Amino acid sequence: MPTLRTANFELMLEAISQQGLTLEEYKPGATAAIEQAGEFIALERVYDVLRWAAKALDNPDIGLLAYRHAHTGSLNAAGYAIMSSATLGDALERLVEYHPLTSNGSELSLERQAGSVMLMGIELGCPAPRPFIDAGAALILGLIHWLVPAAQAMPLRVQFSYPRPNDLSALEQLFGKHLSFSAPCSALVFADSILSLPLKTASPALEAIHRQYANAQLRTQLDSMSKRIERLVHRYLHKSMPLTLELAAEALGSTRRSLQSALEAEGASFRALLDEERKYHAHQMLHYSELTVKTIASRLGYYEISSFHKSCHRWFGMTPSRYREQCLGAGPHA
Repeated sequence: MPTLRTANFELMLEAISQQGLTLEEYKPGATAAIEQAGEFIALERVYDVLRWAAKALDNPDIGLLAYRHAHTGSLNAAGYAIMSSATLGDALERLVEYHPLTSNGSELSLERQAGSVMLMGIELGCPAPRPFIDAGAALILGLIHWLVPAAQAMPLRVQFSYPRPNDLSALEQLFGKHLSFSAPCSALVFADSILSLPLKTASPALEAIHRQYANAQLRTQLDSMSKRIERLVHRYLHKSMPLTLELAAEALGSTRRSLQSALEAEGASFRALLDEERKYHAHQMLHYSELTVKTIASRLGYYEISSFHKSCHRWFGMTPSRYREQCLGAGPHA
């Protein structure tokens, strides 16, 4: 299941609470539930809360408020490695390198081009709602401004994966006027000169220690075969490609038998992991998208729509169409 580090979600909640909205208005007991969520929280819950907040406040720009709450503290071990880096370029590389410690539901990449650098974010699986995408972009820009406050580096352009909103004023105020929408992925593009900006918090000695600790956490998180399979499933579902045990073994440089043995040692199985991810994405698409049942079945890797119907009966106890009706009738946080 795609998750987000709870500390990052709490930054968004802090921004929402300053608008006079509390989690108890979302659902009684929600505050306690999030406090008990542990280090990570399901992205499904995060998306749902942000959709609700945008609607409750009648503010589609709610995600942009996260900018004022950006700092390295929410990134845990990765945050210390970032702030002790020598330059902003090194810091952004650490941000990308350690992103799996923040979320397994998205990927970050840093791409250098002629005279510019692009920081791209790709959501794996179902499209994220606009408030989440805005919050991610705002937090990255806020983090850059926190790391090099004197420079106040502004993006050359910003692209968003969601459709163009009617009102661009809040987006333009934060990111500037060079915005594009309905892009393949969301991204911020800066002049490559920002990469050489020195960090006042730089410390070569501390950076070595912080990176060693962050690398250890990264190995612990990614060395689990179950986690590696989950990320692989996200990636394949994002591309609407079916994933088999053989393809997974090949992608991970393993064999079918070795992969099965590794999963069994963790008390897991490829079939169960694939089924759990399909169930999650089926719920998201049936609840929040307008895609046809046939299209959803295809995106989940089903060759026959009848097989998707059987899975929905097993997961939800009803047909996909009936489940969609039930979700829509139950409201935004069903």
